[in-house]
Amino acid sequence: KFLANDIIIPRSKLKGGTTGDKAIVKITSWPDEAKNPEGEVIDILGKTGENNAEIHAILAEFGLPYRYPKNVDAAANKIEAGITPEE
Repeated sequence: KFLANDIIIPRSKLKGGTTGDKAIVKITSWPDEAKNPEGEVIDILGKTGENNAEIHAILAEFGLPYRYPKNVDAAANKIEAGITPEE
């Protein structure tokens, strides 16, 4: 889900993320006296605006898988993407 508040993430919980990355974040605490929740990065999707990062973000938002086992990716990459004249 999208949250309007900034989520405070300690450096130790960035999981390699940097400014401009689109990430899946888990809120770990939101103290009553705090304006913003604290969290940790679960997965880095890529740079904001990149096609794959945006598609993965949409899939994740709706609870759909966005990562697949290597054998599934390999099989999918073997499928012809074009349309033949017969089709």
